[in-house]
Amino acid sequence: MLFLVCAVLSDVDCCKLFGSTDHMLDTAIGIDNHIFTLVRHIVRFFLAIRKFHIVKSWNIAQKGVSVRQSMTKLVLFKNQ
Repeated sequence: MLFLVCAVLSDVDCCKLFGSTDHMLDTAIGIDNHIFTLVRHIVRFFLAIRKFHIVKSWNIAQKGVSVRQSMTKLVLFKNQ
């Protein structure tokens, strides 16, 4: 995850992302400001949601077709 966060921060120009801010120019070089922290939090949140979606989709694919909800009488014959 850290590699992806660094890749996004290197590809995205954070100065232009949130418009013109005078505070960004006032901070010293090498010191993190709140814009970079905000971008990091957004990327981490997106990656967490994406990871959850991928794992959930994989679990549904591994489970297979379930007949328990729709055909209750066939469950006795399918051993579900």
